[in-house]
Amino acid sequence: MSCEMERAAISELARANLSRPSILIKGFAACSANPYHPDTNPSGLINLGTAENKLVAHKMAEKISQFVEINAEILCYGAFEGSLELRTAVANMYGRTLKFPASVALQPDNVMITNGCAGAVNILTEVLCNKGDGVLLPAPFYGGFDFDIRSCSGAKIVPVYTKQDDLVPTIAELEHAYEAAEGKHIKIKYMLLCNPVNPTGRIMEEDVLRAYLKFAESKNIHCVVDEIYALSTWGTHKFVSALALEDVPDPSRLHVVWSLSKDFSGSGLRIGAIFSRSQTVLSACKTYAHTSAIPNFLSTAAAKVLSDETFIDAFIAENHALLRDNYVKLSATLDAKGIPHIPAQAGFFVWMDLGKYVAAAARIAGRSEAEGETALFELLLEEGIYFAPGSAFFDDRSGFFRLLFAAEWKDMQLALERIFAVLGRLTVSCK
Repeated sequence: MSCEMERAAISELARANLSRPSILIKGFAACSANPYHPDTNPSGLINLGTAENKLVAHKMAEKISQFVEINAEILCYGAFEGSLELRTAVANMYGRTLKFPASVALQPDNVMITNGCAGAVNILTEVLCNKGDGVLLPAPFYGGFDFDIRSCSGAKIVPVYTKQDDLVPTIAELEHAYEAAEGKHIKIKYMLLCNPVNPTGRIMEEDVLRAYLKFAESKNIHCVVDEIYALSTWGTHKFVSALALEDVPDPSRLHVVWSLSKDFSGSGLRIGAIFSRSQTVLSACKTYAHTSAIPNFLSTAAAKVLSDETFIDAFIAENHALLRDNYVKLSATLDAKGIPHIPAQAGFFVWMDLGKYVAAAARIAGRSEAEGETALFELLLEEGIYFAPGSAFFDDRSGFFRLLFAAEWKDMQLALERIFAVLGRLTVSCK
């Protein structure tokens, strides 16, 4: 059978997924094929593009390994939507560490466990959207949302672009995007927010969050908030979980997703959660639980770790200190090199402007100026450093990049040397 015939034999949705490769996946695959190691592969690719926290991973590995146990009971099916033990531990930990008022305390019945935030967003989209429906999403945004939303449901992302310097869309801009979608017969079913924001590392102001929720209510749509960096808020700016608000317009239309991937260095564990006060929505989500369940032994181990309040508090405090220290050093280095960046308040990354190097990168690569950002991305890969360009985050401006800093500083220093080597050559070529 020919390749064309094979493609014709798979679904329309699968063909659409194949036709839209991810830059984030491309970068990760390149690093996996040629990973940097100071001793065995010093010329390999340094990965500062995949959002993983390497600073405290060893501490989580030590802790969770204490509770990993395999027995005959573990080998049987468990509760697909998450064990009561784990749902209780997640609800209690999240509400306690983020200081939820008693009136909005999370209960185990408000929680469904999933295989990461990607699975959570995917399931919520399947529950809330029909094929062709739209999801309103402020840009720039985490590029993985595109696949999470469209890959199974066939829903569409409707980006909300802004002219605001802080990249926080106004209500008028939300309204414009909503009306434009409706004009194209795309029915908006929910708005997806990311707080803290990926890729800028900013924390959404409480009044902005409330205004967005009021907008969603006015349109009779749901609001899903991805809070995957909620406990990586190392700056002085206060973070407020959407679920901690006591007087939201419609609690049954507000849902939050979170996972251990970022805050607890557990991206490989694939443990996430959907929080919702709508039993109708959660019940519908649970019909997909058998495709998103996590292993029993990880469920048991994670529940024990999250229930250890002394460990969790110390882990979060140390993580904050290490992230803050690396950010301060990175920000100072970028300032010294004259590289503009949005001041971060949370997360693992800075959103920096390399726009002045785009034209030179395009010229050196023999490409059009419109392809300059891609050319710069590829020059950096050739130099042995991967971090993601703005196009991976659906940015409508050319030249912005997201650079991670949750790595050992000696690795960061080498990565910065490689970056500045490329930028230096491009500066010389402009003279």
